[in-house]
Amino acid sequence: MRRRKPFSPPPPNRARSDRAHARLYAFWRTLPAYATLSPHAKVLLAELLMAYRPESHNAFELSDAFTAAHLGVCPNTARKAIFELVERGWIEIERDGGTTGKKAHRKRIVSLSCFQTEVRSAQPGRYEFWKEPGVTKAKLRPILRPWVGET
Repeated sequence: MRRRKPFSPPPPNRARSDRAHARLYAFWRTLPAYATLSPHAKVLLAELLMAYRPESHNAFELSDAFTAAHLGVCPNTARKAIFELVERGWIEIERDGGTTGKKAHRKRIVSLSCFQTEVRSAQPGRYEFWKEPGVTKAKLRPILRPWVGET
């Protein structure tokens, strides 16, 4: 079976229920690991969740240049977004990228931590227990409260 590149749309002949989709849960907004992510990291997380397919490998090639082009930002911002997700437990680095060696082996390989890979089991609660030093529930409350039109 030919592997698709991350973020590519599914073939048109797939059944509607089998198309790639992502679940972003409302309670994630209450987690410090999600509330403190930059907007670029949130978009990247959503894109990775949409690209994940249960029947394929949980592995995504995320070079700084590819991520930067996809998000429309500079490579440094893309790298920061990737490492924000790693630090907070949303993704894991399976193979770190490099600058030497064969070109095919230079790319960074990451996987979503909430799904299993060939070498490790799923760790769905990893991001639930991450806490930034100095972040309290009172500081997160303005972020979590829905806006009701009052000023």
